[in-house]
Amino acid sequence: MKYSNQSASSAAVLSEEQEFLLRSLDDLEIEYSNGDLSDEEYVTLKNDYTHRLAAVTRIVTGSE
Repeated sequence: MKYSNQSASSAAVLSEEQEFLLRSLDDLEIEYSNGDLSDEEYVTLKNDYTHRLAAVTRIVTGSE
């Protein structure tokens, strides 16, 4: 499939967002296990990152 410049750019941005959120979830686990986050902070951030990742993934896969 050939992408227009705009759709290719959008796909790249979405891919970068997915990678960022996956790294953020990994970092979050490390910070929590090191005791750098309270239980409340951990749950709040994990839920936020997970929901954002799911939304981006739905767009990327066309499962909106």
